[in-house]
This record gives sequence, structure tokens and C-alpha cells, in this order.
Amino acid sequence: MVIQVIPNVNDVKLSPALFDLCAEKGKEEGRRVTLSALLEEINPSQPDDKLDAFERQLKRFKIVTKDDPDHGVFASTGDLFFQSNQPESRILFPEFIERAMRAAMMDETDYMSYLVSTWATSYAGMFRSIYIDDTSTTRKSGRRGEGAGMAEMDVSWSEKTATMNDYGIKLKMTYEFVRWASLPIIQTIIARAAIQRRYDEASEALYVIENGDGSSKEGSAAANVNLSSYQTDHTGTKDILYKSYLRWLATFNPLTATTLIGYVTDIIDVICMAKPTTDPVFMYTLLDKSQTGGVPQVANLNVGKTTLLHHGDIATNKLLAIDKRFAIQGYRDMGVDLVETNKIIDGKFNEIVISNKVGFAKIFASASKKLTTSA
Repeated sequence: MVIQVIPNVNDVKLSPALFDLCAEKGKEEGRRVTLSALLEEINPSQPDDKLDAFERQLKRFKIVTKDDPDHGVFASTGDLFFQSNQPESRILFPEFIERAMRAAMMDETDYMSYLVSTWATSYAGMFRSIYIDDTSTTRKSGRRGEGAGMAEMDVSWSEKTATMNDYGIKLKMTYEFVRWASLPIIQTIIARAAIQRRYDEASEALYVIENGDGSSKEGSAAANVNLSSYQTDHTGTKDILYKSYLRWLATFNPLTATTLIGYVTDIIDVICMAKPTTDPVFMYTLLDKSQTGGVPQVANLNVGKTTLLHHGDIATNKLLAIDKRFAIQGYRDMGVDLVETNKIIDGKFNEIVISNKVGFAKIFASASKKLTTSA
């Protein structure tokens, strides 16, 4: 599909046909194409541009999305999208909603930044899981005899598609409310809805981390170990011992436990677990630095490298640990569908529905582990 480039922002013709073009282009390329992406092709940004193509269209219709009280500039109300004398401006409102949602869903401070290795998006909403055979036998690349084959890791597409769950968001915002509400307020409402969706999505991600996705050996459930296995010399206590915790983290080697997740009480137990008053290794170096050259550096026990998260949908008395770089991949298909888009453009809506399909698949099974802290 060839897109005509239009250098002058004011010459770009905005109409509902652009959303049909996004859909056609998405089918052709096998990915979701947003109005923002399409506008960038039609009216490409230059290296010195401070605004992207969509933002330049907002500026064209004098739509201001942020307050700047220091300079006496205040955000527009939603009514500016629905100006009767400039009907093209209403074409931008569905994408304004989507951009606000995408920005909130991809916030780097949320759960997903600590759980998901990479994200994939698709127009069709179907994703094939990756099949990886990563046993210790095939992985190890130690000394080989003459003529012996190299270590192999079998990587291909799984026969199983990733399970996608619909976390669609229905915003009960009437046309009348949108017209008179300030755009920052609308963005705030969308962001709050997105926070809940991210929390719900994290629950799905944690389910896959713990139980697997069933796609292959690497899609299996997290290997479980009972805490008692590491506390054989303290069988009478149910509290997590610092020594036992370190032993468990060490089983990730050569990977690293980057994220530890549990119910809030279990995470607090980890934070408050009793630790030695004085590290015996550190004490030894104080006594005889001439022999050791100073305080030793612990390279691969993962001490001090783990981010702690708590989530209400994890059962009590268990901890999940992952190496975020290798544990799971996320799949997302999000946007306002064409039926909703036309209703929004025509101003005939009492609610706005944003489809949000999400799924997760394991990458390497060895990057997820579970510790059961009760018998």
C-alpha cells in the first residue's frame, strides 16, 4: 500500500476513511496500525520537529492538551474536538483517547516493567508462542572431544497460540461530559482506569509465571521447592531464615533473580527476616585485610539485586522469583474498534469501549521459581 506524502500539515485531509486505511494497512502488514502511525507516514516528522504528526494536527486546530500556567496557557475542553466550523477536528478524538490509554498502559513504573521481558503487538490479536528446548544437556557447551557436535538450543514456533484474554475498558463518559471537561481531566480518568487494568494484567502474568502456558517444555510451571528443604538445621521454625533465602536465590545461577513477588504479608516477612548482626565474612576481612585485599564482592548470589513486588492475587505462604530478562513475553492488542470510532466521531456515545486483549507466554522455564513457605 502506497501512502501519499503531504508536507504541509494543513493540507492533510482528515476523515473517517483514515481509520479504514489503518485497518487495511494493519491487515496487509500483520500488525496494528494507529492513526498516529498513519499520520507520520502521510506527514513525516523532520529531525528538528518538536511535535509528532498527531500533535501537529492538534496544534492545527488549536487543541491544547496540557496546562502551562507559567505562560498563561490552559488546556482545552473536549468541545474543541467537536467544533461545528471545523468538522475535521473530531477525527482526532478517538486517537486522543487511545494515546492517553497507551501512555498509561506502558508506564515504565508499573508492574509489567519488572515482570515482562518484551512485548509484541498484533493487528489480528493472535500470537504463536515460542518453542524452546533448553535442557542443561543441550545448553552446556563444555569441552568437546574431537569430532563431537556443538551444543544446541532448539528454537522454533510452537504449535500452540498464546491465550489472549480481553481486558476491555468501558469508560462511562457521555458526549456532554466530554465536551465540557478539560482534556487533562479526561486523561486523568483514563489513566486511573489503566492503572486497574495493569493490575489485572499483572495477575494474568503471575498466573503464567507460576503455572506455565502449556506451549512446550519451556512453558511449564515454575519449579517449586518447599522452604523446609533449605532449613533442615532449623526444622522447628516457620520463619524464613536469611541463610535459606540466599540458598534459594543461588539456585538461579547462572541467571539472576531480578524480581520477587508475593502476597503483601509474605513480602513484608522477607523484608523483616532476621539477618546476621555482623557478616562473618566481612568480620574476617576486618581482622586480616592483608590476606584478602579488602572486603570481598559477592558476584552471583543475587544479593541486593532483587526488586520486591506484592500482589493481592497471589496466595499466601509462597514466593515467586523470576529473571525478568528471560521469564515471560507479553502480547498486546489494544485500541478503539471501528464501530466505536464512528460513534465517537459522530458524537453519538454515552460510553467509550477500548478493546485490550493481553496474553503471556513463557520464554525459559529456568527463569521462574517458586518457594512454598508453609508445610
